[in-house]
Amino acid sequence: MKSDHFSTFKNTKHLLVQVESISKKNKLKIKCVAKVLAVKTKNNWEKVTGKILLNVKDKIKNIQIGNQYLMPSKYYNIQGPLNPSDFNFKDYLSHNGIFHQAFINANQFRYLKNAINPLYRIAQLLRNSLLSGFEQAGLKDESFAVAQALLFGENDALDSDLIQAYSTSGVLHVLSVSGMHVGIIFGFIQLLFSFFSNKSHIKWIKCGIIIFLIWFYALLTGLCPSVMRSAIMISFIVFGQLLSRKPTILNSISASAFLLLAFNPHLIFNIGFQLSYLAVTGIILIQPLIPIFSNHKSVFLQKLGALISVSLAAQLATLPIGLYYFHQFPTYFLLGNLIIIPISSVILYAGILASIFSFWTLGHDFLVKFLASMIEVMNGIIVFLSKLPMALISGIEISFTICCLLYMALMFIIVWRKWNHAGMIKYILICIACVLMFNLQNLITNQNQKLLVIFNSKNNSIIDVIQGQSHVVLGESKFNNKRNLFAKSVTDFWHGLSLNKPKFIDINSSAMSDGIILFDTLRLKIVTSQYNYKKDLFDNANLIVIKNNPHLSFKFMPIEYRNKLFVADASNDKQHIYSWRKQAKQLNIRFHATSQNGAFVYKGSN
Repeated sequence: MKSDHFSTFKNTKHLLVQVESISKKNKLKIKCVAKVLAVKTKNNWEKVTGKILLNVKDKIKNIQIGNQYLMPSKYYNIQGPLNPSDFNFKDYLSHNGIFHQAFINANQFRYLKNAINPLYRIAQLLRNSLLSGFEQAGLKDESFAVAQALLFGENDALDSDLIQAYSTSGVLHVLSVSGMHVGIIFGFIQLLFSFFSNKSHIKWIKCGIIIFLIWFYALLTGLCPSVMRSAIMISFIVFGQLLSRKPTILNSISASAFLLLAFNPHLIFNIGFQLSYLAVTGIILIQPLIPIFSNHKSVFLQKLGALISVSLAAQLATLPIGLYYFHQFPTYFLLGNLIIIPISSVILYAGILASIFSFWTLGHDFLVKFLASMIEVMNGIIVFLSKLPMALISGIEISFTICCLLYMALMFIIVWRKWNHAGMIKYILICIACVLMFNLQNLITNQNQKLLVIFNSKNNSIIDVIQGQSHVVLGESKFNNKRNLFAKSVTDFWHGLSLNKPKFIDINSSAMSDGIILFDTLRLKIVTSQYNYKKDLFDNANLIVIKNNPHLSFKFMPIEYRNKLFVADASNDKQHIYSWRKQAKQLNIRFHATSQNGAFVYKGSN
């Protein structure tokens, strides 16, 4: 942490922040990343550095990127994952230079001014005006949210169920502005300028206008990494055409990555940046190796074959890193892309035309209605695909090492097929053998594992006793034979350990509340809201699980109980946990709250 980072200043009263990006915006909450410009100490303001994640309750009117606000200097460290298979949001944010977050009310957020670049401000105003025009023309609810995401990259209004449906169908990339969108825009602009003369001075003017329009669209969409990558690449291509040169696409990709990372080195850890560059590199290197209908007489089949090979190439290039981050694979990704990409392209063209003819009410309203109907059709297809049997294979856990081995194997396959280098086959086999060896090692480990896990499941109690690949789950009765009610991180954890179907026991049964659970060296006792103090209640236990807010006080316990470990699960409220933690700290008692410290995991001896 730098010496001028805002967190190094103590006893500060206020923070001066400037909004850099808005990740979520709805009626109840706004989540955004802000740059901290200065802190107010006792005597004066001090210039500082650093970023902070803001969670603002209630809706703030007209919040925009570049807005400066005054807020209380009350913030917290970013919390780590609360369950073993949770996405490590803390680690992800730290790679982007964000280590703290604040939870504030809208009335504590005092607007000062907008300090954004004038050109960016114009782009914001234009985007808001176009979206307002779409809404006034009858684009509402889900259709408006999809249009907003597909055309301008604003996905904060999307319904979580719809996002999951797109993810399950393997076409989530459609809902984020990407290189495909910029390519379509570029094609549209080139078509418009194809009627102009090719004289030298006209070519320079065309070049300038095309590059300006591409970068203005990038501004409209918020300058996300995939759009910037495409904008830089297209800029190189246009300049190359101007100078009668044809730059290689791989060189353009490398140059765009270098420029982006030189401007912001943290982008290397951005998942969108990684997926974007891997996808486009895969399309360039792998797609020519998958010729489907390339020599067919039918133009339709040629186009269909190209779309299939592009989808396969992009999926192959992003598969290892997708499994590493998201632990799932959309079974019908190819079918989804074959249907949805043409429809989304039509929607994009309709959106562009509606934006251009926004001054012509009749034409604008007709195009918006057509846009809405096409979005409804697309959403209907997506929901249908997501509900097909085995639409999503989830719980696929691979390590970073296996992810790297898979990419090495893919690289060797490309070299072998592209340059007919037979010597690569042995390296491919070595990579596959290493992957199999690691998987065999994991299988042996899983067969001998002994774990006791107390998950963090909001307002619930879930204790998992694991022996080999069998396990017994102690939980609320509502979870019995209803695997879909468990949090995704819990089921992903089970998949990752190759566990069989669990045996379920009601945690609220009298046998659980009255008895002791023996596991390895642990003797576990569950204390519930029905708790009544008895002198010898914990004598035979060394791990006490607290659930449902019992009237429990460490102060009145015998001294010999203070060497025991107390774990409060997520069925307890914040007030009780705060009180128990305070008492435990004063009395030097070991205390673990899953809502703060994450799931409690005990590894037994083999």
